[in-house]
Amino acid sequence: MTYDDSDAIKASLRANGLPTARITHKKTKIYYGSVKNKKDFDLYFMDGCSDIPYISVDDAAKELDYIFETDDFTASCGYLDGKFVMARKNGAFVIIDFTENTITFSDTNQFSQSDFASNAFDMTSYHMKTKDGKDKYINRATSTHERLSSGIKIDLNNYGINLVMNKGTGYIPLQTFSDVFAASCLCTEDTYCTYAYNGKICAVLPDPSALVDRSGKTSALGKMYYTKSSQGKKSKAMAYYAYNELCLALDYHYGLKDVHNIEGFNEFFFNTGLIRKLMSQEPDDMNVGLKMLIDDYFDDLHSSFNAPSPYMGLESEVSADTLLISENRLIDSMIALKTAQMKYYPDGIPAYEEIGNTAYITFDSFSLLTKDIYDAPPKTLSDADDTFSIMSYAHSQITRENSPIENVVLDLSTNTGGLADAAIYTIAAMLGECDMHLTDPISGAQGTCIYYADLNLDGNYDKSDSMGDRNLFVLTSGVSFSCGNFVPCAMSQDRRVTIVGQQSGGGACAVQPLTTADGAYFQISSRFRISTMKNGSFYDVDKGVAPDIYLNTPDKFYDRKKLTEKLNG
Repeated sequence: MTYDDSDAIKASLRANGLPTARITHKKTKIYYGSVKNKKDFDLYFMDGCSDIPYISVDDAAKELDYIFETDDFTASCGYLDGKFVMARKNGAFVIIDFTENTITFSDTNQFSQSDFASNAFDMTSYHMKTKDGKDKYINRATSTHERLSSGIKIDLNNYGINLVMNKGTGYIPLQTFSDVFAASCLCTEDTYCTYAYNGKICAVLPDPSALVDRSGKTSALGKMYYTKSSQGKKSKAMAYYAYNELCLALDYHYGLKDVHNIEGFNEFFFNTGLIRKLMSQEPDDMNVGLKMLIDDYFDDLHSSFNAPSPYMGLESEVSADTLLISENRLIDSMIALKTAQMKYYPDGIPAYEEIGNTAYITFDSFSLLTKDIYDAPPKTLSDADDTFSIMSYAHSQITRENSPIENVVLDLSTNTGGLADAAIYTIAAMLGECDMHLTDPISGAQGTCIYYADLNLDGNYDKSDSMGDRNLFVLTSGVSFSCGNFVPCAMSQDRRVTIVGQQSGGGACAVQPLTTADGAYFQISSRFRISTMKNGSFYDVDKGVAPDIYLNTPDKFYDRKKLTEKLNG
């Protein structure tokens, strides 16, 4: 296909090392997740194009230091022969070439690695560190397997996106900086950062709740972001840039490209006809096209359309006639399982229960600590209200003196995922250690991290922090998704574990939040694929794990008296 090549668009995106006709500087405010966390921010606009902001690469380095909580990026950066170079202490570097209009990473995974991570694939968060920098709850061991990438070169000429060098200062479009640099921070939802501009202010959004919370209440930042003055038809230059930037972001980040047989998103949008909506100047077209892409073509449950562009307004409904095949299938399965649960547990299924010689541990999501520090395992089940405290309490009961427990069942039948830290803690609690394998199909890198859990909370990581020699079972269904799928897939590799129920629901990739250049907020399956390893080869877990013992009706999941008899038999 050919792009619209009008003079207005050329003027708004001119670069390739050439000076522009005019650069306009604008002082604005940038808000990091809330209206309270703000500072002054410098934006630059090229040749009178007032809706596509640029930032200087010097400021880009400062932003990376701020959101990564490090001093790496500004410590070793500078200009060299028409290029801007940023190097990190781990040896990774990036070259922003204003003459060639390219961005080249020596290793994109290492370049975006957090300081607290043991390697480029360490998915535990900084929540698991004490103030003096020691590991807390989870011992992050060094990797036993790491394969670096050969580097990635992003040719912005292929996307009609241009860097600018003017009077010795380099500039990069704000959205390009967001997609290529800021959004690449791996570890948790607390450190994902994606930038957005509504025509007046900049917002750095760690998750959709920064705009609208889960109850549907608009935050103070959301009200500021969705102002009426931001609404209306997009300029031709913005429509062109927003489309091309979306192609770049998805080419760079979508971790299931090969599974969906997508070589490049520009060609994919042309072949599906989505290009007509995604390149439209009408704000609702871009949003509807994006929702159709996610719901109909991706349909991977991790990807979702979260908030519309400020060109539309928060109250605007993004109406798209989409199928949501996978989501509807999961909802139907969830209803059937929850109905069976209510039959046997009308007051709710307990997080920990003993039936004869069998202990059942149950939770529907892997949750973050509700208390920063537990000094000891909770004494009662009512004191255990997050994954860490539930597992610690369960361990204290299972391993108590004269314990009758011979079987331990981890019930993930209605677990739809959650925090990776909690999933890692759970695996380490059940097996004595957690081996986590990840691959990046975009860069070709691979890595393995090994973790240990402190279950008795004595500050040590030893043989006492496990379920001992008991028989281990994991109860799964098609609802067991994301981390609810990762845990049984990882545990199935251990000979002590028996998978019970039905094939788990898949979901191999971590979630990657992104924004569009016109300010819509969405998320996709990222390039970080959770895998299992066999005979030295990595296999992603997107198809789930098949059960060793099949349960064909929901009742058989929760009639635990009969299930216990079956497991003992």
